Amino acid sequence: MKSFRNLDYEKIKLYAITDRRWSDSDETFYAKIEESLKGGVGIVQMREKNMDIDSMIEEATRIKKLCHKYNALFIVNDNIEVAKRVGADGVHLGQDDDSINFAREVLGSLSVIGVSAGNLREAVEAQNKGADYIGVGAVFSTETKLDADAIKPEVFKEISHTVDIPIVAIGGITFENIKLLESYNTNGVAIISDIYSKDICEIKSHCRLILKEVEALLGEKL
Repeated sequence: MKSFRNLDYEKIKLYAITDRRWSDSDETFYAKIEESLKGGVGIVQMREKNMDIDSMIEEATRIKKLCHKYNALFIVNDNIEVAKRVGADGVHLGQDDDSINFAREVLGSLSVIGVSAGNLREAVEAQNKGADYIGVGAVFSTETKLDADAIKPEVFKEISHTVDIPIVAIGGITFENIKLLESYNTNGVAIISDIYSKDICEIKSHCRLILKEVEALLGEKL
């Protein structure tokens, strides 16, 4: 099975990022995450921007348990302290967050550290500083992150043909538009709304359809 440093390529194919906006209760929120894991999600990133640390730790602990039940990785967005305290598999850092070196120092050599990049300079810098993967985007316009402008296809392709570490395409990706990434040379896709906006009963089957599209997209790269 192909891997890079701490990251199994099989898991990065379908990467889900949590969002509570489409859940009317905690139980719905966790049920949706579990259904996505049943459908083949290999990594779940917990993304909470407006939650106190105790609540984050409680949520992270519960999501981590679900992820490990289905042999998936659990990643915390931005918050290295929470990742450390709950024993997460890693952390994902934005350009304005703590440094890769600091995350590595706190979380250890076996943790997965991902970094967001929107241009070649940021991507090369992340690789040189020891990131395990790069999240590149937004590849399409998105309502989830209103401050993220879509990058040009040629920029994504330049990044993917320059760096050697795994790349995950992110931003506005849906089952319907995955085929448009055919020439991007990505190693996987990160999805938020096209998974968690679905009804609970739809999520598992929808994730399986997405994963099938991703595998067709990756072809011989698998």
